[in-house]
Amino acid sequence: MLSRLRSSACRHDVRIPRPPLPGVFVRLTTTITAALLASVLTGGCAGLLPPTNTPTAPDTPRPSATPRTQAAAPTPLRLDPAVVEQMEEIENQVQALRGLRPSQPFERHLVTAGDLAGLIEQDLLAAYSPDQAADDSRLLALLGLVEPGFDLWGLATALYAEQVAGFYDDDAGVMYAVAGSGFGGPARLTYAHEYVHALQDQAFDFDLELRLSPAGCEDDGLRCLALQSLIEGDASLVEEQWLRTYATEADIEQLLTFYGVFESPVFDSMPPALQERFLFPYEQGLAFVRWVHRQGGWAQVDQVYQQPPLSDENILHPVGYRQDLPVALSVPALEATLLGGGWRTLDSGSLGEFDFRLVLAEALEPDRAVLASEGWGGDTYQAFYNDGQDHGALLIVQIWDTIRDSQDAFLAWRDYNDQRFGEHQLVEGAYLWPTDGAFAQLERASNQTLWLLGPDASSVEAMRGALTFPAAKQ
Repeated sequence: MLSRLRSSACRHDVRIPRPPLPGVFVRLTTTITAALLASVLTGGCAGLLPPTNTPTAPDTPRPSATPRTQAAAPTPLRLDPAVVEQMEEIENQVQALRGLRPSQPFERHLVTAGDLAGLIEQDLLAAYSPDQAADDSRLLALLGLVEPGFDLWGLATALYAEQVAGFYDDDAGVMYAVAGSGFGGPARLTYAHEYVHALQDQAFDFDLELRLSPAGCEDDGLRCLALQSLIEGDASLVEEQWLRTYATEADIEQLLTFYGVFESPVFDSMPPALQERFLFPYEQGLAFVRWVHRQGGWAQVDQVYQQPPLSDENILHPVGYRQDLPVALSVPALEATLLGGGWRTLDSGSLGEFDFRLVLAEALEPDRAVLASEGWGGDTYQAFYNDGQDHGALLIVQIWDTIRDSQDAFLAWRDYNDQRFGEHQLVEGAYLWPTDGAFAQLERASNQTLWLLGPDASSVEAMRGALTFPAAKQ
């Protein structure tokens, strides 16, 4: 779920959902947006760049909705010597731009689109199941980001079929590319991005020093999201520089043609909040790395890997990012049984600034959601579910930088709930929303807020009775 979804068993670069969507830590295969392309042609500044991808071939089979059993790797196709020569040229260009040199060779494998989709599904979904996806969907529904029963597993597998373009497997040290579409502008630009990941893999210790592993990320998903944003922003900025510096007229022409007909119906059909969450490491990561690069070039970016950002807040607000650390709150882990028989723990973790912004934006104007979330200082949530009765419960405790920030967030929370559940009641300083099938409660104390959601008043009262609010800092 939100914490698990940010964990990493492998770091391939494909377009698949990011937290709060299913999957492990991934690297998106970006190519180029129309905005960036237009910027290069006019000499302007691209700004924040949403990524897009080379679509799979029309005959690419859609991955099945059940986990694959371990299968043998497909036999790579023969790489055209002319393509190898172009790849090597791009590698040298990327090395010159990024200032990193490879410490060892890596393999290049050319495979069919179908084989590539199978590899990705096999690797990335090995630790993720339809049952886990169903639980993630339940949590997202409690947050109001999707409708109850939303098919998250179907979305993930459909996105594989739609968006797979290639990836660098840092566990195996293999670069996979799709055969059949030639090695034109979109593929060349994608290769530049992917090669940055190969250099990163050899230059920085993701597993031991950065702890980008399931164990390292399970209880600290915000840290891993911040690291992913650093990694993707790094590769995306090099990609942008390569396009401006080394792309040929033929590359530009082919990119213009490609984006003139590019379609992504699965991505376009996603709920807006999931689209934004999916793009976060690439839009916000690029903005973060661009800011760091302006302070001291690529040497300064390299230094960030030694003192990496620790939360999505650091990515959103890069100035002084190492001084703005998330505050840990001492909230006891509640037993699901306090809600009665049939309940189980669904998830626990930290929501973060950006996800809270997305929650508010479901009911409020985007600018207000941004302003109300900017004072975020830390949070913790716990979620529960009753499978027999098909309903859940959720609590979120948040701490804000100042009293004023907590008041802004509190009022935004109130107005969000009014939009979601109807007119509130004010009882002894707490806002209540008693509705058929749901009961919400909101409180503020000092610079903290507490939001509770359950199927009825008794479930909310049980959770509230087990909490001390405001919570102590750890």
